[in-house]
Amino acid sequence: MSLQVSKNIKKYLKQYFKTDSTAIKSGVLIENICEQLGLDIQENKDEVYNTISLHIHEEFAGQVIWDMDYPDDEDLLQSRRSFFEGAQFLIKPSELELELGCIIPGHRFYPFCSQNLFPDEMKLNADGKAVRKKVIELSMRDSHIFHSMLGMEDFNELICRDVDNFD
Repeated sequence: MSLQVSKNIKKYLKQYFKTDSTAIKSGVLIENICEQLGLDIQENKDEVYNTISLHIHEEFAGQVIWDMDYPDDEDLLQSRRSFFEGAQFLIKPSELELELGCIIPGHRFYPFCSQNLFPDEMKLNADGKAVRKKVIELSMRDSHIFHSMLGMEDFNELICRDVDNFD
């Protein structure tokens, strides 16, 4: 499969999972992609499936739920976004957060964001308005409680990020 066709499949997947929150069978997805890109489905079915698989594992990891055990020998794919879109979550601030006048996203936001984002990259709303972000400094001891479930690799990467690029 050409690089351009692979890029077009990636583009299609990005658009689909951004705009459609319904589950889709892999066969239907393959048919739609082949039709959109003018590919013969019989000749390209396996290659398109493999390309979808590659992009979902490399580009959309954590954003798409892929049920490979779906009945009828066909996979079922669905955007994780569809489970949380429009949802509201109550956050109970810690004593430290109340004292500092902020919410520290940390690991409690992990289930709701893509693997490709750190929790602090999420956009939060309260009462329909965007919550303003601010940079705070904490000791490792104080910050650990908010990030202890991230794992050492993600925790280390989080604390080493360049705060000058934080908006």
